[in-house]
Amino acid sequence: MDRKVAAEGVTAKEIEEVTDMEVLVDLHRLRDLARLGLPTRLRGDVYRYLLGIRTSDKSEEVTNQRHREDAFKLIQLPPRLPPRVTEILRERKRESQQRMQRVLTALTITHPHMPFALYLSGPFEATMEDPHDVYYSVCALCGMGTYQSPERLRDACALFTMLLREMQPELWYFLHSINLPIQSWLPEWMQTLLAKQLDLEDVLRLWDTYIAELFSDRLNLHLYVCMALLDFHKDEISSCLTSEDALITFFDRLPRVNVDEVVRHARNIREEVRTRELI
Repeated sequence: MDRKVAAEGVTAKEIEEVTDMEVLVDLHRLRDLARLGLPTRLRGDVYRYLLGIRTSDKSEEVTNQRHREDAFKLIQLPPRLPPRVTEILRERKRESQQRMQRVLTALTITHPHMPFALYLSGPFEATMEDPHDVYYSVCALCGMGTYQSPERLRDACALFTMLLREMQPELWYFLHSINLPIQSWLPEWMQTLLAKQLDLEDVLRLWDTYIAELFSDRLNLHLYVCMALLDFHKDEISSCLTSEDALITFFDRLPRVNVDEVVRHARNIREEVRTRELI
């Protein structure tokens, strides 16, 4: 049942009361609901509204969709698939390969300096039927404060390192003692928004909150979610003493988590940072 999608999720009826409005969709109300966890079958619709892919004014919806479809078809693709697209498609099922080939290739053309943007397509593919909606959703997310730019990524990694040393000194010391640089795994966590590292269901629940708060938070919570995940998995991390490779593998594919608890812990960490005036 949709009610059980997330531990603290909202029901389909609550969402449909907002999205089924005849003229205007109340985006403020939709954001308030989405951050609690969305029903599976309505997630794609809500994402499109909150990312601005679908307009809240329903009188313009058909025209805007036609324009998006036409613009997507006009993107000039290279005669051969870029190597990074080929690499990612190998990990997808055949049906997904056929569906996503144009989306991923188009992203390499329009976002050439954002290679990890390709990984952001996975959660959208899982929630949306039309490839052009997946493409424009990734574009919208990249345009709203992801960590694809070198400057923001560098600043975020420096801040993370400082906060980890201040707030989780034992874990910081452990990673430092085994000579595992934070730069060897954190940039990918930041740039993929954990789409590559977490189970898909966990990513979708996490992104419900991210997308709901995108315009106000601009994904600043993500850094604290990464810190919360380290805290949740500190015992498993400490047990990887036998091999640096084992720890890298662990960071590359994290175990399932209760995302609601992780988000709560992330907010608490952020509040503690503010209280202690660490930034």
